[in-house]
Amino acid sequence: NPTQNRYKCHACDKKGDVIQFVQDYEKLTKREAILKCTTMVGQVNTNVPNIVKQEPATITEDKSLFLEKMFQSFRKGIFNSPPAKEYCKQRNLDPAKLSIGFNGGQFHHGTRRDETLINNCLAVGLLLDRNIISKTGEKAFNVFGNKSIVFPLKNKENQIVSLYFRSTINEKEAKHFYLKNRSGLYPNYPNPATKKLILTESVIDCASLLQITEITKNHSLLACYGTNGLNEEIQNAVKELQQLEEIIFC
Repeated sequence: NPTQNRYKCHACDKKGDVIQFVQDYEKLTKREAILKCTTMVGQVNTNVPNIVKQEPATITEDKSLFLEKMFQSFRKGIFNSPPAKEYCKQRNLDPAKLSIGFNGGQFHHGTRRDETLINNCLAVGLLLDRNIISKTGEKAFNVFGNKSIVFPLKNKENQIVSLYFRSTINEKEAKHFYLKNRSGLYPNYPNPATKKLILTESVIDCASLLQITEITKNHSLLACYGTNGLNEEIQNAVKELQQLEEIIFC
């Protein structure tokens, strides 16, 4: 595509920008491909940074506190993003009633760019290191769950331990995502005194029902993670409900 300076090979399914094409076609490293491209346009830059494989990032603060902080940032975003508000309107989700946010993919840019933040986002999976160099020469990252509605998953202590992302982009391959090493329940662990429990197939179905007072005043709700998503953590949480009388699947 000469307009966007990108390519896609329908034989091997490889795709990318001009540099990626040179790298794939001539079997070069990223650095070698950048040097070759700059040479081809007569702008040799020998100061192209070396791209080396990084060791996995290690989070520098309590994970649940960090995820809580990030979720509060996403929480603010849902009220400021027209596409997010439109998506919620289409899905009948009320951000004022639900604990949901929006990942606009900008939390590590500009004045918010902070090396500690980037490191911790890499550690929990909110950023992905693909060895990308931006046009300004800085290291760039892919944003996990970009342009998605964000739902917090919580542990027994009601702390956020993971996040679920529902894409607002209409793409067949990009519907929903979970952070790596997923744990936690949505919307939270049910009250130990629960007598009636509703299990929904998906997080977004559960969120829809949470907005109905007539349901929540008499029932606890738990989301499964898809058709086969009644995982061990959910099963164990249900087994601990000693006063449980009824389970409704929907």
